[in-house]
Amino acid sequence: MERARAVTPPDEDADAVTAVLRGDVEAYHTLVRRYQSRLFRYALRMTDDGDVAADLVQMSLIRGFERLQQCRDPGRFGSWVLAILANECRHALRRQREHLPIDDRRVTSVAGSDSPSSLVEQHELAILLRRALRCLPVQQREAFLLHHAEGLSYEQMVAMTGASVAALKQRVHRARESMSVLLEKVR
Repeated sequence: MERARAVTPPDEDADAVTAVLRGDVEAYHTLVRRYQSRLFRYALRMTDDGDVAADLVQMSLIRGFERLQQCRDPGRFGSWVLAILANECRHALRRQREHLPIDDRRVTSVAGSDSPSSLVEQHELAILLRRALRCLPVQQREAFLLHHAEGLSYEQMVAMTGASVAALKQRVHRARESMSVLLEKVR
């Protein structure tokens, strides 16, 4: 899993949020451009559906705009809007209640050799990883992705999910164990 790290200095986000709250709507477009790719990657991993992911990201960004005055730490806007998206994903998956079909055409390649056989192996591994992720309960999938794919600390995850550090560590651990078992079954 790739780790997405925020490279935006907190002052830049804080300045943009302050500008939006003063009426500069264009400053929100800057925030959207800065974070929409990261948000989309997260939503896509959670839902496994590009259209649903795009809708959830858009809905989250609109909610973020509407609730911007509730952002307690403007320098951490990216984490704050990711928390909104995580909630939207949880709600969408609860409404869905059934697994989405896996569309292998959306698999992203894993870094490695460019030889044809290596690319095929990477593609197959990516498919297996996505299938294993889809089999995880939503809370485990969310914790695993927030920690390993988004690179968040457990303290940041607590602020987003409301779960305790111990519960989140347990979810990540169980997700790793489950994925290991699932991947061993197919090898």
